[in-house]
Amino acid sequence: MRIDPYFYEQPKKEFVEDLKRPLHEEPPLNFGKGTLAEGLIDASGIYIREPFPENRELLLTAEEDFLRFTEICGIGGKRYPILFVKTETDDPESYEIEFSSEGAKVYTGDTEGARRAIYYIEGELTKNEGAFVTEGRIKKHAYIKDRITRGFFSPTNRPPLYGDELLDDIDYYPDEYLNRLAHSGTNGLWIYTSFKALIHSPYFNENKENCEKRLKKLTNVVDKCKRYGVKVFVFAIEPHGLTAEDPKICEELLSGVMHEGKSPICLRKPKARDYLVNTVRELFTRVPGLGGYIDITAGERLTSCPSLSSYKKCPRCSKYSRGENLALTANLIKEGIRLSGADAKFISWTYGHRYWDYPDVGEYVEKTDSDVIFMQNFEDRGYNEQLGKSRIAYDYWLSYKGPSELYNETAKVTKPLGKTLYAKMQVCCSHELATVPYIPVPGIIFDKYKSARELGTTGIMECWYFGNYPSIMSKCSGEMSFADDLCDKRRFLLDFAARNYGKSVAAKLVDAWEKFEEGYVNYPTSIMFSYYGPMHDGVVWELPLLPTNTPLPRSWQLTDPPCGDRIGECLFSGHTLSEAIVLSERMAEGFTEGLSALPLPESDEGYCIAKALQILFRSGLNILRYFDMRHDLGAESGEPYEIIAEMKKIISDEKKNSEEMIKLTRRDNRLGYHSEAEGFKFFEKKLRDRIEKLDLVLKNEFAEVEGRIFEGKHPLGFYYAEGANAYRLNGEVIPLADGRQVSACLSDDRIVYVIRSKKGETVQLGQEFKLGQPETAVAFCDAYDPYATIHPESCLVYRKGLRLDDGATSHQSVWGEEIERKLALYDHHMETDGEYIIHTVRAKIPEGVWDKKTAIRVRVVVGSCYLSPSDDPTVTLGKKAFSPDEFAFFLP
Repeated sequence: MRIDPYFYEQPKKEFVEDLKRPLHEEPPLNFGKGTLAEGLIDASGIYIREPFPENRELLLTAEEDFLRFTEICGIGGKRYPILFVKTETDDPESYEIEFSSEGAKVYTGDTEGARRAIYYIEGELTKNEGAFVTEGRIKKHAYIKDRITRGFFSPTNRPPLYGDELLDDIDYYPDEYLNRLAHSGTNGLWIYTSFKALIHSPYFNENKENCEKRLKKLTNVVDKCKRYGVKVFVFAIEPHGLTAEDPKICEELLSGVMHEGKSPICLRKPKARDYLVNTVRELFTRVPGLGGYIDITAGERLTSCPSLSSYKKCPRCSKYSRGENLALTANLIKEGIRLSGADAKFISWTYGHRYWDYPDVGEYVEKTDSDVIFMQNFEDRGYNEQLGKSRIAYDYWLSYKGPSELYNETAKVTKPLGKTLYAKMQVCCSHELATVPYIPVPGIIFDKYKSARELGTTGIMECWYFGNYPSIMSKCSGEMSFADDLCDKRRFLLDFAARNYGKSVAAKLVDAWEKFEEGYVNYPTSIMFSYYGPMHDGVVWELPLLPTNTPLPRSWQLTDPPCGDRIGECLFSGHTLSEAIVLSERMAEGFTEGLSALPLPESDEGYCIAKALQILFRSGLNILRYFDMRHDLGAESGEPYEIIAEMKKIISDEKKNSEEMIKLTRRDNRLGYHSEAEGFKFFEKKLRDRIEKLDLVLKNEFAEVEGRIFEGKHPLGFYYAEGANAYRLNGEVIPLADGRQVSACLSDDRIVYVIRSKKGETVQLGQEFKLGQPETAVAFCDAYDPYATIHPESCLVYRKGLRLDDGATSHQSVWGEEIERKLALYDHHMETDGEYIIHTVRAKIPEGVWDKKTAIRVRVVVGSCYLSPSDDPTVTLGKKAFSPDEFAFFLP
């Protein structure tokens, strides 16, 4: 297994110490520039004379913060009083403020309304750039009631590090970090764990002492966060499906239906229901201050029977619909919370609804108890128009505004029934680019929240493991949650900019944000591009001229070295390489124009973040262009010396990009940090190492290729299978184990494969006509189980025994009519020959992808026999059938 050596050589997380520093250490950027003008009141000597009369200990953090703010700004004293008056309000966090020349009166019914009012006054003083407030009365109401984020540097409790924040002694929520979250408008935090880790049960072998330790730390975190108006939500994927390694007593819980070595919990069994209800009840009894529980009830992992399409095989659940079965899961969890007596929320996050039929989604909503909260991915299964084509948005997106068709369909059911709908979004950044703390595009948040609120959304989970740094973006989320007027986007942004940077720079700042947004919406809407593309850490990517045929690194992990050159792995059917280049050019241009308009000094973090993004987008664009040119060089399409000259320019530019990023990382120690990866994707030492490697490529590899051209050889021998074992497309029979065999021959615009398999075996076929740019793979079999997969679309779309690779419809942007178009490239015929099946597959060569001169690469797997076995197969998301070493060379 290839491991990035820097996985073991990570720099210190210096930003943690920065998060512990006081939020207010100096006045806001333009504070002191303001003057008393018409409509403003002199608020010099401002102070809180009469604080909110209840729960004083909970508001001390906000009151002390306000006192520090006024002292830092030099405007505190005893002249302009603020008086809090307890009154009846419609909802928590609601408040009114009356500003007059005698002082300010705040009317609210609870501590959180008082907290929000204090932060509003800080924003008002920042906006007016001095001790000035706007005369009159304002009224605020929380339309988005729950705004839930996650710890920026807390461990994920996942591989490869398996850190458990509830089991160690590290404080992941320093006071001033919580203060920053509170100022952003955050009022909820989620912590990932599991029932097994928290609640000792006779069904599992978890150490009871560890359970107690986790519960104690969880209780302490709950109490600490409460002082900042932040509720804690447990996030767990339950009831978790079990493996054969779990105790035999678990048979009382299991359905008996197996999927990839696991069985789901069957909640039609009495003991399974009792286990789920009692576990939830005990959790909320032991930690009474919990704000709630978020559960992925469908998708992400195996849980109860309806998480699989194979619930129809369960002798108990098969009597009910999928929606009814999932509703049972949600209702039992909520029952456990009720029995505990806790005033806590249950949020059912149906991540896997992207694979459900809409009537089943609707039935689930209808059958679920009225006090269950539904949460749907806001962009998942959405459609985005780019370059005149509709693209599908799976998973999480910031650049695609949504809402998705799936979210709309869910809202159509929840809204008339009066049920509660939350949105899972990415507020600060997303899978698209998560190595900066945030992307400064608040206009996108405006559009998302406006649509969400129009659909009746009343809560937002603002992040996954990334996209959670308290910033201008999370502040925008908080402001949009209270905004009354959603008609004028620019007016909102002007006011928002002023409340954070001062009104003197607001217009120019919004101009810059608009340019960033114009660029960022061009991020290629393709999950594989965000998972494997070069935008996160292109500044440390190696750029080999001689093909290495190495997989692209995962963006969300630190383990993979950034030396991949199979550029097509981030494209598949989402975009052509040319389309990705055009869209990336627009992104880079938008951030270049926005940066030039940004009215912030270079010392400001906002400028540093924008500059880092400009470099990252420029670097990503260069990488796409580089590998596009390398293909032309290898395929001998164009004048080779001209191509080489352009590639050298890119190498030179990339050295400059890495050098510039080194300077930026010295100024902002958050750059390069990826919260899900739990470490830095780039940092100074790694950047310098990349520069040295680029120099070696220029010195050695370019010299070698130029020498080959001078000698009349192919520039890149890889494209002609030089030095490799290669088969001919002439019908030669290639024997595999135990009577299985493969042959392939070229016939006009098709390649004809004849493959002999044993009965019942699945045959997989993948092709690469442009090397490093694989086509969607297919599989075929004489028999298949339509319930054998958690993603039924890829299994059930059969055409004469033929199906697409499982990752095609979930990750590789094959959807709608494209499914049939892909399948139409293959004509599949089967014959029985004793104990064998003879598959004849006539595979049409896609138009314009192969000149019939260069080699192609083909992957064939017959049952468990590989035409070209690999010692290090690729098993990552969307690429399970695309391990490079499993492709064999074929020559025309």
